Amino acid sequence: DLVERSGAGCSAKVDLAAKSDAELAALHTHKSEWYVRMARRLLQERAASRAIDAGALAALRRQADDLKGEIPAQLRALWTLHVINKLDPGRLRQALVHPSEIVRAWSVQLGTERPTQLALAPDTLVRIALDDPSPHVRLAIASAAPAFALPSQFDIATALATRKEDAGDRFLPKMVWFALAPTVATNLPLALDLAARTSLPTLTDSIHWFAARTAEGREQIAARLNTLPEAAARHAVRVFAFSLESEAGLKMPEAWPNAARRLSGAGDGAR
Repeated sequence: DLVERSGAGCSAKVDLAAKSDAELAALHTHKSEWYVRMARRLLQERAASRAIDAGALAALRRQADDLKGEIPAQLRALWTLHVINKLDPGRLRQALVHPSEIVRAWSVQLGTERPTQLALAPDTLVRIALDDPSPHVRLAIASAAPAFALPSQFDIATALATRKEDAGDRFLPKMVWFALAPTVATNLPLALDLAARTSLPTLTDSIHWFAARTAEGREQIAARLNTLPEAAARHAVRVFAFSLESEAGLKMPEAWPNAARRLSGAGDGAR
């Protein structure tokens, strides 16, 4: 780690590996991100073979907890505490209610990016998904959902699906679907219930599209067409047809004749 740094017409050799843990922790306030990243890497390598100096840990924790400091400085300390396995649950919970949505979102990621060492419970993510005002945080939750077992994934995605303000978001409805998709095959009735009540239209379409790919799903969609508002039923049929446009010879769902009679005047492929 002996390198030559140059700038402003001068150069200097820098040997960060020779610095103490405390000195590396102090570099986390350096104006150059290069110094911060190199210090983080060295501390991570040292943490793999020995304990990090208590004074260095205390400095990083002070920086992470300093609400009067700049957001990047707090994140720098949180990231380093995470990679050296010293980001304790209490500090992570504190970061989850930070005034900055960026810190809150990163807290979700740091607490869930190790599937075998999850630091956040699924009910915590459900609560945040329902309550947090930031789409940035909700995007982090949707990205984290696959780290959990399928029942928890379903609960998290269901909570995200209630946020009607995300209907026009460029990414969130699809990310909610990606979180939900692995759970639909084993939760078809509940997934279709969710499709009927969510305020995310593209999520409704994705659920119907996926369900229509299976015989059981086709039966359930057809049975529900008579209970949906007419406009929603017609739209569901269009999605149904789109899902099956390359299929042939499929068995007609038992409830299809009733649905077809109801929608026979739609002129959109319901018959």
